Amino acid sequence: MLRKVMALTGVLFVMALGLAVPASAQSADDVVWIQIEARPSLAAATDRAKAYSTLLEDVNGFGLAGNWYGVALGPYRRSDAEQVLRAYRSDGLIPDDSFIQFTSAFRQQFWPVGANVLGRGMIDPPVAAPDPTITPEQSEGGQPAQITQQPAAPVDETPAQARATERALSEAERKTLQTALQWAGFYNAAID
Repeated sequence: MLRKVMALTGVLFVMALGLAVPASAQSADDVVWIQIEARPSLAAATDRAKAYSTLLEDVNGFGLAGNWYGVALGPYRRSDAEQVLRAYRSDGLIPDDSFIQFTSAFRQQFWPVGANVLGRGMIDPPVAAPDPTITPEQSEGGQPAQITQQPAAPVDETPAQARATERALSEAERKTLQTALQWAGFYNAAID
Protein backbone atom coordinates (compact mmCIF):
# COMPACT_ATOMS: atom_id res chain seq x y z
CA MET A 1 0.00 0.00 0.00
CA LEU A 2 2.83 2.40 0.87
CA ARG A 3 4.45 1.68 -2.50
CA LYS A 4 1.21 2.57 -4.33
CA VAL A 5 0.90 5.84 -2.42
CA MET A 6 4.55 6.71 -3.13
CA ALA A 7 4.16 5.75 -6.81
CA LEU A 8 1.00 7.84 -7.06
CA THR A 9 2.76 10.75 -5.32
CA GLY A 10 5.66 10.45 -7.78
CA VAL A 11 3.27 10.42 -10.75
CA LEU A 12 1.47 13.50 -9.40
CA PHE A 13 4.81 15.24 -8.84
CA VAL A 14 5.93 14.52 -12.41
CA MET A 15 2.57 15.69 -13.75
CA ALA A 16 2.87 18.91 -11.74
CA LEU A 17 6.33 19.48 -13.22
CA GLY A 18 4.96 18.83 -16.69
CA LEU A 19 2.25 21.42 -16.18
CA ALA A 20 4.73 23.98 -14.83
CA VAL A 21 6.94 23.86 -17.91
CA PRO A 22 4.28 24.96 -20.41
CA ALA A 23 3.22 27.79 -18.08
CA SER A 24 6.74 29.22 -18.02
CA ALA A 25 7.07 28.73 -21.76
CA GLN A 26 3.77 30.52 -22.23
CA SER A 27 5.03 33.58 -20.37
CA ALA A 28 8.04 33.67 -22.70
CA ASP A 29 5.63 33.51 -25.66
CA ASP A 30 3.77 36.55 -24.35
CA VAL A 31 6.62 38.66 -25.80
CA VAL A 32 5.71 38.91 -29.48
CA TRP A 33 6.44 40.97 -32.56
CA ILE A 34 4.50 41.96 -35.65
CA GLN A 35 6.41 40.73 -38.68
CA ILE A 36 5.50 42.96 -41.61
CA GLU A 37 7.92 41.89 -44.33
CA ALA A 38 10.64 39.42 -45.25
CA ARG A 39 13.21 40.00 -47.97
CA PRO A 40 15.87 37.69 -49.44
CA SER A 41 18.61 40.34 -49.33
CA LEU A 42 19.97 42.45 -46.50
CA ALA A 43 20.05 45.58 -48.67
CA ALA A 44 16.39 45.26 -49.65
CA ALA A 45 15.33 44.55 -46.06
CA THR A 46 17.31 47.54 -44.79
CA ASP A 47 15.64 49.81 -47.36
CA ARG A 48 12.21 48.56 -46.29
CA ALA A 49 13.03 49.01 -42.59
CA LYS A 50 14.12 52.60 -43.29
CA ALA A 51 10.91 53.28 -45.20
CA TYR A 52 8.73 51.86 -42.44
CA SER A 53 10.68 53.85 -39.84
CA THR A 54 9.46 57.07 -41.42
CA LEU A 55 5.85 55.98 -40.80
CA LEU A 56 5.88 53.76 -37.71
CA GLU A 57 7.49 53.47 -34.29
CA ASP A 58 9.41 50.44 -33.02
CA VAL A 59 10.62 49.22 -36.43
CA ASN A 60 13.32 46.55 -36.20
CA GLY A 61 15.05 44.28 -38.67
CA PHE A 62 16.34 40.77 -37.94
CA GLY A 63 17.98 37.92 -39.73
CA LEU A 64 15.61 34.99 -40.32
CA ALA A 65 16.16 31.34 -41.16
CA GLY A 66 17.28 30.48 -44.67
CA ASN A 67 19.24 33.71 -45.25
CA TRP A 68 16.11 35.87 -45.25
CA TYR A 69 15.71 39.17 -43.42
CA GLY A 70 12.56 40.30 -41.65
CA VAL A 71 11.13 43.69 -40.72
CA ALA A 72 9.14 43.64 -37.49
CA LEU A 73 7.46 45.96 -34.99
CA GLY A 74 7.75 45.48 -31.25
CA PRO A 75 8.28 43.75 -28.92
CA TYR A 76 4.77 43.90 -27.45
CA ARG A 77 2.54 42.01 -25.07
CA ARG A 78 0.43 39.55 -27.07
CA SER A 79 -2.81 41.46 -26.51
CA ASP A 80 -1.19 44.80 -27.45
CA ALA A 81 0.36 43.28 -30.57
CA GLU A 82 -3.01 41.98 -31.74
CA GLN A 83 -4.55 45.44 -31.33
CA VAL A 84 -1.66 47.17 -33.12
CA LEU A 85 -1.81 44.57 -35.90
CA ARG A 86 -5.54 45.16 -36.45
CA ALA A 87 -5.20 48.95 -36.32
CA TYR A 88 -2.20 49.17 -38.67
CA ARG A 89 -3.81 46.73 -41.13
CA SER A 90 -7.09 48.66 -41.18
CA ASP A 91 -5.20 51.96 -41.64
CA GLY A 92 -3.22 50.44 -44.52
CA LEU A 93 0.12 51.08 -42.79
CA ILE A 94 1.26 47.46 -42.96
CA PRO A 95 0.52 44.66 -45.44
CA ASP A 96 -2.56 42.50 -44.89
CA ASP A 97 -0.35 39.41 -44.58
CA SER A 98 1.54 40.79 -41.54
CA PHE A 99 1.41 38.43 -38.58
CA ILE A 100 2.37 37.86 -34.94
CA GLN A 101 5.87 36.38 -34.59
CA PHE A 102 7.82 35.02 -31.63
CA THR A 103 11.31 36.16 -30.63
CA SER A 104 12.69 32.67 -31.28
CA ALA A 105 12.24 33.21 -35.05
CA PHE A 106 14.69 36.12 -35.07
CA ARG A 107 18.45 36.03 -35.30
CA GLN A 108 20.91 38.94 -35.30
CA GLN A 109 19.40 42.42 -35.50
CA PHE A 110 20.42 44.58 -38.47
CA TRP A 111 18.02 47.54 -38.01
CA PRO A 112 18.35 50.01 -36.38
CA VAL A 113 22.09 49.75 -36.86
CA GLY A 114 23.84 48.82 -33.61
CA ALA A 115 20.64 48.07 -31.68
CA ASN A 116 19.95 44.83 -29.83
CA VAL A 117 16.36 44.73 -28.59
CA LEU A 118 15.77 40.99 -28.60
CA GLY A 119 16.31 40.67 -24.86
CA ARG A 120 14.90 43.99 -23.65
CA GLY A 121 11.37 42.82 -22.93
CA MET A 122 8.02 44.24 -23.93
CA ILE A 123 7.26 47.87 -24.68
CA ASP A 124 4.03 49.82 -24.63
CA PRO A 125 2.21 50.03 -27.96
CA PRO A 126 2.39 53.30 -29.89
CA VAL A 127 0.10 55.99 -28.57
CA ALA A 128 -2.73 57.04 -30.84
CA ALA A 129 -2.58 60.51 -32.31
CA PRO A 130 -4.34 63.12 -30.18
CA ASP A 131 -7.89 64.04 -31.08
CA PRO A 132 -7.78 67.49 -32.73
CA THR A 133 -11.19 68.36 -31.27
CA ILE A 134 -9.84 68.25 -27.69
CA THR A 135 -8.01 71.28 -26.37
CA PRO A 136 -5.35 71.27 -23.66
CA GLU A 137 -7.54 73.42 -21.41
CA GLN A 138 -9.60 71.50 -18.92
CA SER A 139 -13.32 72.07 -18.33
CA GLU A 140 -14.73 72.60 -14.85
CA GLY A 141 -15.26 68.86 -14.33
CA GLY A 142 -11.57 68.12 -14.94
CA GLN A 143 -12.29 66.53 -18.31
CA PRO A 144 -10.89 67.88 -21.57
CA ALA A 145 -13.19 70.46 -23.12
CA GLN A 146 -14.71 69.39 -26.44
CA ILE A 147 -14.64 71.79 -29.35
CA THR A 148 -16.66 71.13 -32.43
CA GLN A 149 -14.51 72.26 -35.32
CA GLN A 150 -15.07 71.57 -38.95
CA PRO A 151 -12.02 69.92 -40.52
CA ALA A 152 -10.19 72.12 -42.97
CA ALA A 153 -10.91 71.34 -46.60
CA PRO A 154 -7.91 69.73 -48.29
CA VAL A 155 -6.02 72.07 -50.57
CA ASP A 156 -5.12 70.57 -53.92
CA GLU A 157 -2.06 71.62 -55.83
CA THR A 158 -2.19 72.36 -59.49
CA PRO A 159 -0.03 70.07 -61.63
CA ALA A 160 2.46 72.91 -62.10
CA GLN A 161 2.69 73.45 -58.32
CA ALA A 162 3.15 69.71 -57.75
CA ARG A 163 6.01 69.56 -60.28
CA ALA A 164 7.67 72.59 -58.65
CA THR A 165 7.36 70.97 -55.21
CA GLU A 166 8.84 67.73 -56.53
CA ARG A 167 11.79 69.58 -58.11
CA ALA A 168 12.55 71.13 -54.70
CA LEU A 169 13.07 67.67 -53.15
CA SER A 170 16.54 66.17 -52.86
CA GLU A 171 17.18 62.84 -54.59
CA ALA A 172 17.03 60.96 -51.27
CA GLU A 173 13.76 62.69 -50.30
CA ARG A 174 12.26 61.88 -53.70
CA LYS A 175 13.25 58.19 -53.39
CA THR A 176 11.81 58.00 -49.88
CA LEU A 177 8.56 59.58 -51.05
CA GLN A 178 8.33 57.25 -54.06
CA THR A 179 9.01 54.23 -51.85
CA ALA A 180 6.27 55.25 -49.41
CA LEU A 181 3.81 55.93 -52.25
CA GLN A 182 4.70 52.61 -53.89
CA TRP A 183 4.21 50.76 -50.62
CA ALA A 184 0.81 52.42 -50.17
CA GLY A 185 -0.22 51.43 -53.71
CA PHE A 186 -0.21 54.91 -55.27
CA TYR A 187 3.01 54.65 -57.30
CA ASN A 188 4.07 51.81 -59.55
CA ALA A 189 6.95 53.30 -61.54
CA ALA A 190 10.67 52.87 -60.87
CA ILE A 191 12.21 54.40 -57.75
CA ASP A 192 14.49 57.06 -59.22
